[in-house]
Amino acid sequence: MMLRADTLERGVRLLARQGCPPEGLCQPQAGSVTRSCRVPGSRSSAHLSPLLFFQLLGCQGLGKDWSDLRLLHAYLRHGSQTIRLRALGGLVALSGDPQMAREMRGSSLLDRILRCLKDPSTDIRMEALLFFQTMMGQLKRKEASPVTLLLAQKLPALFGDKSRKVQKLSFSLFEDTMKAVESRDKAEMKEAIRRVVVSLFLHMNAESRSVAEASGKALLICAKFLGWRKLKRVIKKGKNWMIGETLLKQDRSRVEDYVCFSLPYLWDSQASMRMEAIRFMGTAVQRLGRNRSKRTLEVVWDALKCLDNDPDALVRSLAGQTLHILQSVRELERSRWSF
Repeated sequence: MMLRADTLERGVRLLARQGCPPEGLCQPQAGSVTRSCRVPGSRSSAHLSPLLFFQLLGCQGLGKDWSDLRLLHAYLRHGSQTIRLRALGGLVALSGDPQMAREMRGSSLLDRILRCLKDPSTDIRMEALLFFQTMMGQLKRKEASPVTLLLAQKLPALFGDKSRKVQKLSFSLFEDTMKAVESRDKAEMKEAIRRVVVSLFLHMNAESRSVAEASGKALLICAKFLGWRKLKRVIKKGKNWMIGETLLKQDRSRVEDYVCFSLPYLWDSQASMRMEAIRFMGTAVQRLGRNRSKRTLEVVWDALKCLDNDPDALVRSLAGQTLHILQSVRELERSRWSF
């Protein structure tokens, strides 16, 4: 795509007035993608560096077409973290336009930005979340529904992110996915939700009050979406100590799955999360009754034994008490299996 000379000059003047002089920014960096600006009537062409191009995107009337979208997509592969972050910022700006948002939803661009959710940089993960939040806000439900299913699979990995801002935004965006899904996709969304309700419940015990509140709000919306009235009532009344057991009662066929989903939280960095995971796991194993498998009991036993060296005395104590209870369960099961 070619930029008209008057448009380029107008952009440069705007940057200068904003205190962002572009001198030296038209030299391309090694390995970077450049953009040609051919001045009509001239045989020469200048190349915009990524930094100048992204600055021009901020000027009104610039960078609002498909060519800019393709260029920003290319910059997401750049070796520089700064350039990738600026590219995401440009995409967030473009996604605020309804037409551009519709163009983006069916492109390979989404796969690239979904990968950004795993980026080591907190800023890039945050910007990727902002992109999806902005884009979803511009789409109708029918248009957004396929995107919601993709996000429902990827967002749970960010519930335990080291950044509280990323955690809170991932919870909020997960809520948006449930509100935007269409009837034809609800069965698939329900399956995705059942895989994260344990995670949301355990995050209600996070040390950060804002994270705990955000996860509780998301769990309430999950309960409404799944039609789990008892769980919804317990959450609304603030009876957090009853949520784990109520959750197990609501979906008895998946108790064994819930045990597996809670296992990673035994090694969470927060003692409050480890404590709640132990309580939930102990209750879940007892709830299994005669349906519990020998393999499940052994996995839980081994996992709790690993907490003998936990740095927190309360965690070690609770793990020991739970093991004592499970010991009697194991002995009962052994006699039944022998028989």
